Amino acid sequence: MMLGTSSLVKTHKLTWTTGIPSRRRTAHREGFEGGGQISFSLGPINIAPQAMSTWRFHSNVQKYQAPDQYRQAVRLGARKVATIVDTKSKQAWLVPMISLALHLCHRYFQEVKLREELDDPIPFAEPSPDGASAAVRALEGNGDVNQIWRRSVQRQQRRQLTTSAQDAAEQMRHTFRDRVITRRQILDGNQLQKLSLTLGRTHLHPGLDVSETPPPNGTPLPPGYHLVYFTPNGTERELGPDGTDRTFNAPAPFTRRMWAGGRMTWKAPAQLRVGQQVEERTRLLTAAAKKRLDGEEMVLVEVEKEFWGPEGLALVDERSWAFLPAMVNGLASPRPALDTTVLGPSTVEDLDGGDGGYPSRQFRWSPVGLFRFSALTFNGHKIHYDGSWARSVEGHPGPVVHGPLNLINMLDYWRDVCGGPGAVNEIRYRAMAPLHTGDTYQMSAQKRVGPADGKPFTILVQKGNVVCMKSTIVAD
Repeated sequence: MMLGTSSLVKTHKLTWTTGIPSRRRTAHREGFEGGGQISFSLGPINIAPQAMSTWRFHSNVQKYQAPDQYRQAVRLGARKVATIVDTKSKQAWLVPMISLALHLCHRYFQEVKLREELDDPIPFAEPSPDGASAAVRALEGNGDVNQIWRRSVQRQQRRQLTTSAQDAAEQMRHTFRDRVITRRQILDGNQLQKLSLTLGRTHLHPGLDVSETPPPNGTPLPPGYHLVYFTPNGTERELGPDGTDRTFNAPAPFTRRMWAGGRMTWKAPAQLRVGQQVEERTRLLTAAAKKRLDGEEMVLVEVEKEFWGPEGLALVDERSWAFLPAMVNGLASPRPALDTTVLGPSTVEDLDGGDGGYPSRQFRWSPVGLFRFSALTFNGHKIHYDGSWARSVEGHPGPVVHGPLNLINMLDYWRDVCGGPGAVNEIRYRAMAPLHTGDTYQMSAQKRVGPADGKPFTILVQKGNVVCMKSTIVAD
């Protein structure tokens, strides 16, 4: 249960004591052949025995050419068993080989580190009755961490090589090259009803009250509402440390995911409707190394999802995620906590636009509202519901409003205030600054010059003078 965990490494010096030096390669006997020869002649009898042993050098250094090879080796080690023997008490234990290997790696670092203040770069497992799975979770995303030691005349130095953003992007492109993930699902009305109620809308469409009953089969999905379908699969242990689905996550150390933006294109006349069986086809478009304004590296990942129904291709949804490095030592700078106890329920209110302009829409989301949206989308990302994680690990003052939630709100605002009878053809959007529980912010639209000029609507999400999200909508 404790092998490979930080507490056992620091308090119990379980290590090897044979004094055998480590070698990059060792000789192993691969075979033995024996024989003899007896010869007769007029003289004495001649007997000539012969024997031959075959030896071959084997490398003790394993190199992995691709991330999938490393993951296979880690999982294979979880299925093998090693024996730990206490020669004094004459007791022995069978343990997962991967757990013992992880523990000995930590013990080796403790033996050879040059200065006490050096942090152990090897990941630790969490205490668990399933030690093999705990070790796999700790190691699986860290095949890119190498420890290189070199000697000089005056001193010894330590260098740690970690994956760069360029390396991480290249790994993703290699892993998902020519790969399409296909899933099928029936669009049930219950999920649509619960989303509408979470948004504070008792009417899914004008005249269609869903406060008590789900919408009937054949009801068209409002723009953006497909986001509560085709939610992530997998058990909890398959999620990232922050609770995110890792299907298209960048490799470590780029483990902090943020929704960056994207584009949706509706393919009329095909529509997504309640009761249809729909097929989702997902593929990686790009993975690229980028730098933030402060110079910090990140990986920008773009994924395309196609939704095919009985009427053909109905929607193309392109999503962009930014993956940032993990916080140093796993902790962010302390931020003042939001007083979530006085927030009350989430609120949505339309305000007079003045001067003949479109009215603006004001929002304030409570922790309950964000939790309900996380549950509907099966989104385990802790940043949206765990205030302690959001503050201490991610550096936010409280839970963060979901990017997809604001995206749906922008599309609802457009069809309520700007769209009239027209249908949305495309939306392009970009997240620019985070919003949190308790924040009061507004959504507004830029009025078009004329109906025939082809200029798209511009919708802004603002907190005070700060633009937090921006979109352009092209519609009939």
